[in-house]
Amino acid sequence: MNWEAIGVIAELVGALAVVITLLYVAVQIRLAREDSQVQGTYSSIDLYNKSRSHIIDNPDLTELLAKANRDEKLTDAEDLRLGTFTNDLVMTCFFSYKTTLKYIPLYERSADIGYLTEFFKRNPGTLRYWKTEREFVNTMDSEFSKLVDAQMADAANTD
Repeated sequence: MNWEAIGVIAELVGALAVVITLLYVAVQIRLAREDSQVQGTYSSIDLYNKSRSHIIDNPDLTELLAKANRDEKLTDAEDLRLGTFTNDLVMTCFFSYKTTLKYIPLYERSADIGYLTEFFKRNPGTLRYWKTEREFVNTMDSEFSKLVDAQMADAANTD
């Protein structure tokens, strides 16, 4: 075998190594993206579980939600507490939505919005806080507010 044939074989082996490396990198990128999607979903679920646990673990907050849903007059302190809780929930959904869209392009866009609208549907006494929060959220991203409003309108039409 002469040096020229050895050179051709070495070039073929090198080209094959480059192709294998590119395939390996492509698989690793896909796996990393899928892992990011899973982690983003778990992160969102964890945030929602924490907001639910506030209600479950705190009977006073549960009663406060029930009182607002019965359309009973709230004290200033109760109003502040329920408004703060609703603000936290809106911000949790909003930032989860924005973060997940930014880092996980295949994310189901309506999950965070659906969670929020379901909360408002089950707790109509909190809807007035959304009106205030909407204005604040609009300063950051009006698309989120429009999607929440559209889903709430759809929910109202199906009831």
